[in-house]
Amino acid sequence: MAILQANLHHAIAASAVIEKIFSEGGLDIALIQEPWINADSMVAGLNNAELCSEDTVTAYVEVKGPNRSKVLFCSAYLPGDKQDPTEELTNVLEYSRRQKSELIVGCDANAHHTIWGSSDTNMRGLVEAQYPRVRNPKDTSWDMYLTLLSENLKDIPKTIKTPDSLNAAVKMLNNGIINAYERSCPEKEVKSNKSPMWWNKKLEKLRAITRRIFNRAKPCDWDKYGKALT
Repeated sequence: MAILQANLHHAIAASAVIEKIFSEGGLDIALIQEPWINADSMVAGLNNAELCSEDTVTAYVEVKGPNRSKVLFCSAYLPGDKQDPTEELTNVLEYSRRQKSELIVGCDANAHHTIWGSSDTNMRGLVEAQYPRVRNPKDTSWDMYLTLLSENLKDIPKTIKTPDSLNAAVKMLNNGIINAYERSCPEKEVKSNKSPMWWNKKLEKLRAITRRIFNRAKPCDWDKYGKALT
């Protein structure tokens, strides 16, 4: 099955793109958050449905094929000011475990991190080792380095008589230098304001074209804008 998860930000154009993809048979299920709605198209009784709320919609979908089965699909929006995960999503997970049902969640978790293009980083976007850690020789505490180096090298034998003793002394010297340097110049995270690694000149050009089309499409031509946005 072709499944899409997306936050539409209540945009008419984004909703039009989703509808077009459906009509062309390119999509089976869309797990969307913040769709375009108005007073006449609100879904009545949604808050009373089981495992459904203002931010979470859940349904069983029958998957056709040689091994027919029912899969639980959930579209969830996690507001930044709620607990993580939200109580609604936790209920869906617990229900899935009780029913021993397969579960697919399309989720807008509001997890922000500059490494994937967000303008900021929040608690949900924090993960281990997202930024590279490097040593900058300019930050070395040379007084500490000399002290540590002197301590590390004091046990190196002063007399070398055999190839093996030479190799052992070289190894002690090498390890002593590296240890002193690493301890006196600890690694630090390198943060960058650069665009994410997947951004390139082609995407930059396409974004500029799309913005121009958007400005021209405001009165009526949403179909052309939808194609450019896709």
